[in-house]
Amino acid sequence: DVTVADMLGVPCLSADPEVSRLYSTTSGGKIIFADAKVPVPPSEMGLYSEQQMFAGLASLVTNNLHVERWMFKIDDEFDSRGIAYCDVIKHLECYDWAVKESQRYGEKWTKKWAQEAANGRIAAELPSILEIHVVISNKSAYPTWEKYVAAFIRGDECRGGGVIEAAPPIHSITSLTVDFFIDPLRNIQLTSWGDQIHDSPYHVCGVSVPQASVDPPQLESLTVAIAKSCCNRGIIGYVSVDFVTFIDPLTMNQQVWAVDLDVQYSDSLAMCQLFRYVTGGNFDFSGSGLFEMPIEDRLETFEKQEARRRKALREWEEDVLVRKRPTAARFAVMSARLCHTNLSIIRYSVFFQMCRAHTIGFDVEERCGCVFTLVDSSIRSHLGMICISEDLQSAITLFSRNLSIIHQEISAPTMPGSSNFKATALELRKIAGVAEENESNTFAETDKPNG
Repeated sequence: DVTVADMLGVPCLSADPEVSRLYSTTSGGKIIFADAKVPVPPSEMGLYSEQQMFAGLASLVTNNLHVERWMFKIDDEFDSRGIAYCDVIKHLECYDWAVKESQRYGEKWTKKWAQEAANGRIAAELPSILEIHVVISNKSAYPTWEKYVAAFIRGDECRGGGVIEAAPPIHSITSLTVDFFIDPLRNIQLTSWGDQIHDSPYHVCGVSVPQASVDPPQLESLTVAIAKSCCNRGIIGYVSVDFVTFIDPLTMNQQVWAVDLDVQYSDSLAMCQLFRYVTGGNFDFSGSGLFEMPIEDRLETFEKQEARRRKALREWEEDVLVRKRPTAARFAVMSARLCHTNLSIIRYSVFFQMCRAHTIGFDVEERCGCVFTLVDSSIRSHLGMICISEDLQSAITLFSRNLSIIHQEISAPTMPGSSNFKATALELRKIAGVAEENESNTFAETDKPNG
């Protein structure tokens, strides 16, 4: 990008490449989060040797004996390629003894001298535990633990190092992504947010928008704090932040952790921009948090034409129109990473004929339905899809239905193909179940008699 901008003699809307590279690493994101003073999981960063890695994990486990799963993240990897995880305390023989030690010391357990014996025993067990029980997220990139460790501790001027951090101490969690934009004058603007959809552990294949997991003012406040920290460190352009939220089993309060930061224009933002285009709507970040669209576009166009003929009153009339214009909410499920190998043998014209035959399409008047994004004619096995509806449940159902129809039409018993359709559909069913349960609980609360 910098080379092209230099050749054309135009500015490049980004920070210095070295700044972007530094803060797009896992350790760099931790620096931003610490500066912004936002909640983060217990972690150790900047680990560049095997000794540091085992010592850091032993210290984390000793200080957080309630945490079951610990995650390893290689600094310079992307998506889930550099992630590995292990449920350490399940396999720790000295765990029960360590818990008794922590109870015996009570409040003094935070002191290094109190933890010394436990830390030593835990550190001694870790190498064998990790060698046998660690799970590597992307086996094609790192087929063995030895190769993963070699990449993790590789430390030169350009690459290497990583982070160990706690996974939430509960299995029921929600991950979400927030995108924001910092212009050259350091103005901050939120651009999109949504709950993540995974087709395998820690691998994001899409989002449902708008996000429905965290109170909008709280999420906006956390994001703005991170954005201000980015500004202070010379970052401009598009930035994407990942959060996880869960109910803490110890306090029964909702927790929100910032876990990842990327200085880039994300897939989720690109799909949300298309969502904006086909509906004419936008997010209400500071209010309801919903995605709202105007429902009187024709009237708006007429009024604007009248305003052009009356230039002196144009700004006033448009302001009145915007304030009085009614809106309607829209929900969407979207993925830019759908893949099915059998799609590569089907021409786009045949694919869209199939979609029309099964009423897979978009209603321009209602601004509901399905929109596809085509990656490239030479990579037809990949495509993106956005399903838009008036409520989240319907959007999820529509997305799952379309996946099922496409899979059935392009698959055969002798040629099933390889895809992430099934895994994505299973994840959507879980989300739909949670959404239905939340809706039922909401109605139950409102139906309770007063007093």
